[in-house]
Amino acid sequence: MKKLSLVLLGSLAAAQIAQAAPGSFNGFYVGGQLGLTQRNHKINTDDSFSKYARDPLSKNRKVNGMTYGLYAGYGQNNNGFYWGGEFGIEHSTANKRFNCDHEIPQERRNPAGRVIRPIEMEQIKREMSYTYRRGVVFSLTPRLGAVIATDHLIYAKLGMELSRDTARAVVAGVEREVVGPVAAGVTRAVNFRAESNQSKTNLVFVPGFGYEHAFGKVLGRVEYGYNMGGKVKFSNATAKYSPHVLKVGVAYKF
Repeated sequence: MKKLSLVLLGSLAAAQIAQAAPGSFNGFYVGGQLGLTQRNHKINTDDSFSKYARDPLSKNRKVNGMTYGLYAGYGQNNNGFYWGGEFGIEHSTANKRFNCDHEIPQERRNPAGRVIRPIEMEQIKREMSYTYRRGVVFSLTPRLGAVIATDHLIYAKLGMELSRDTARAVVAGVEREVVGPVAAGVTRAVNFRAESNQSKTNLVFVPGFGYEHAFGKVLGRVEYGYNMGGKVKFSNATAKYSPHVLKVGVAYKF
């Protein structure tokens, strides 16, 4: 009976210690992450982008790259319900230039304002390049989720990201235009280049979800996020982007 009482007392003490001990996801943590991103870029120009390339342009391109950064946060597990938040800083390699085809309109005008029909003009070369660069990204992300079997966390994130973005669009090439009377058939090659640059601070909403597993004080995670997109507006063009991001991260809990 005495031994049974000691066993019961020991079990009760162990249970109380376990309840008093911090949970796998309770407290502060610091970590790093690495991921893949796919951006959907869109560029729209109006008919004043270049006096030699007046036709409006709308193009979409997908750009792939990597993302990497650091994060720190705090969380609490209340009877299986998890709440917390974290701050992050990251950068992406998806800041790449791509070329767009520029279509020939049915008619256009030379600098003097006279209509040039396609039969009177021979295009030698014309192309447009476009670059959208996100600066360093600062994020603030509330997280809500459910803790399963002590060491497993499934969560949703409602993040906000702040970055200084820069877009650059260039139309350049060589065209041959009519000089003098049409009947004379005299033409000349004209080099042209029109460039537009603009920067803007964008604050964007980034929802997502993830899974985190606790290996003692080490927390490993995988998560997906969708950036609702930002844009930079020129005087005569608008550049937009909206990326999908898949990340893995490892953190240490204090």
